[in-house]
Amino acid sequence: MPLTKLQSRGTLNIGAGSSNIIINGAMTVSQRGTQTNQTSGYTACDRWQFAENGSVVVTTSQSTDVPSGQGFANSLKIDVTTASGTPSSGNYALVRTKFEGQDLQHLLYGTSNAKSLTLSFWVKSPKTGTHIVQLTHSDAGYYNSIIYTINSANTWEHKKVTFVGYQTTGFDDDINNSLQVYWWLMKYDEGTLTENTWHNTSANQASGQVNTMDNTSNNFYLTGVQLEVGSQNSDFQNEDFGTTLKKCQRYFQSWGSVQSVGSGVWYNSTQIIAHMPFFGIMRDAPTMTTSGNNFAKVYKGGSTTRQVDDSTPFDLIKSTGSRLNLGVSSSGTDGQGAMVQTEGSGAYIFADADL
Repeated sequence: MPLTKLQSRGTLNIGAGSSNIIINGAMTVSQRGTQTNQTSGYTACDRWQFAENGSVVVTTSQSTDVPSGQGFANSLKIDVTTASGTPSSGNYALVRTKFEGQDLQHLLYGTSNAKSLTLSFWVKSPKTGTHIVQLTHSDAGYYNSIIYTINSANTWEHKKVTFVGYQTTGFDDDINNSLQVYWWLMKYDEGTLTENTWHNTSANQASGQVNTMDNTSNNFYLTGVQLEVGSQNSDFQNEDFGTTLKKCQRYFQSWGSVQSVGSGVWYNSTQIIAHMPFFGIMRDAPTMTTSGNNFAKVYKGGSTTRQVDDSTPFDLIKSTGSRLNLGVSSSGTDGQGAMVQTEGSGAYIFADADL
């Protein structure tokens, strides 16, 4: 059953008093951890996604390489492990973040008062020259790209660009992806770029972009990302870790090894029914994954445990939690209480409702 508007708005993306639309712009939250041999998918840093079409493979990690004296402790590192020297037609690589339409209504897109947006960020690129950032209006299928220039390779530089608003089509007022910000890393050059102009010609999105993916020694870093209304950028709005984590947990939640999951009762001698509450209301009913059979164990009373032997026990998954139908390795007693926790090293549960 689809979420109602009230349910889906249990946690808004933009915290009170914050004008930064970006979530986790300082790369402080890393629930997934280092992602090796990655082609496309969410990176080590929550809310940040790597995407490619071609042969590029990267490792993404939460790095401590940061611009000096700016108050940042972490950055997103994209380490090329399989390079693409000469892109072919259709090849690209990028890093991006996405936003729900319901959190963008104040931008007044689709009206004559559509607001400009200023994007500021710290970047460290392996290549000098032309780099391109882009807004993608997902609901309209329109793009707006702007060049920023890297002056010194492998050196932290601060950049700022301002995008004009889009007056023709508004954002859908829902929980789905309506706006994206791209940092192009590689793009087959097939069109003509006209900066800061909304258009729907895919070939013209990133013409002139240097190839930062052409050598396995290349590393691309990003941090201090801020997107705010207007043409002037303010100082980066630092946010406490707990607030950022709560925002990220709307989209992704994780349970590591030896962590309490929920409680329930023995339904019969080899099955337990339990409730697994989430840490907060998620964007939508998530996709649940585990580290496989034996990812969890159940306490039967005292220190006695029973091993879970089912890797997909989730049922009635909602934005607030899931029911667990747990098959166990040895018998218990009907009606007795049970506590469920993840098993030892390497065990995990992921709840993914990301855009």
